[in-house]
Amino acid sequence: MVTKEVGKRSLLAALLAIVLLWAFMPTVVSAHSQLESSSPEDGQTLEESIDSVVLEFSAGIESASTITILNEAEEEIPVDINVNASSLDAQTEAPLPNGEYRIVYTILSEDSHPVEGEISFVVNAEEPEESASEEADSDQTEVPPVEEEQEEPVEAPDTDVETESSGFSFIWIVVVVAAIGLIAGVAGRMAKRNK
Repeated sequence: MVTKEVGKRSLLAALLAIVLLWAFMPTVVSAHSQLESSSPEDGQTLEESIDSVVLEFSAGIESASTITILNEAEEEIPVDINVNASSLDAQTEAPLPNGEYRIVYTILSEDSHPVEGEISFVVNAEEPEESASEEADSDQTEVPPVEEEQEEPVEAPDTDVETESSGFSFIWIVVVVAAIGLIAGVAGRMAKRNK
């Protein structure tokens, strides 16, 4: 009688462990940080030059997170990076001149999961007006202004890419299969003892 009671308790404990593992698995998987907002926004055309970029994420990020700003010639703009809880700030040495830019980021969420993404924007600031002395000089040698053809900015596709690790899911599958095997083994022993 005591053996049956111990067997039932073991089976109940194993079932409870499986249910708890299953219940907490979605919470762990969805804990990765995702980009919530950015300044500038993806696809935005700015009418003023900027010297900083801010990315805000849904959860905390680690200090190993990186951000790169590339101009239209794919040249990297030097930045100072600062990680504050769930935001990533990049400060440039000088305001960005007119042109198209890409922000490429790789963050490490608090659960050590890497998340990569990209944002594009355009700086189209007005050129500063000429001073009175420059205008006098330009009146003497007046050359008709050349009008630049403005291209409409092409909106980049949403490329927030989350690099999923299949190893994490594989571990959960192994744990669940092992727990089911344990339950089957306990149930088999209980059945043999009852005969």
